[in-house]
Amino acid sequence: MEILIYTKPGCHLCEQAYDDLKVSLNEVPVRCDIQERNILEKENWYQEYKLEIPVIVFNQGTVLKGKFGRDAIEDALKRCLESHEEEAP
Repeated sequence: MEILIYTKPGCHLCEQAYDDLKVSLNEVPVRCDIQERNILEKENWYQEYKLEIPVIVFNQGTVLKGKFGRDAIEDALKRCLESHEEEAP
């Protein structure tokens, strides 16, 4: 599973979301690749997410934006796992 988290330096909500993501990954057993993306590094990221960070994208599907908690992250992880299991032969 690929997880993208869009953040920017000094964003306290972003720091909390990243910490919650790491804790949630310990609660929901899933192997994944987390990529943290600083929206200040690319203009298109900045324009798309400047008012919505933190943003977490799971497998190019489920998206969480703004203020959300660990429950929302764990629910999204479980949905991604379920959809992945349904796709498996």
